[in-house]
Amino acid sequence: AQQIRFTDIAALNLSVLEKMDMREPQCVDDVLSVDANAREVARKEVMRLAS
Repeated sequence: AQQIRFTDIAALNLSVLEKMDMREPQCVDDVLSVDANAREVARKEVMRLAS
């Protein structure tokens, strides 16, 4: 598993939010989709920050 520094967490969160399409979810499936997308973006950002 990749690891980042504790001090990188805020930058990671900001980066993920900037890359997300933040439309108002209309149903639970929309929320789950946003969650899955955010996790994928975060995973890629962790890999970038950890390298």
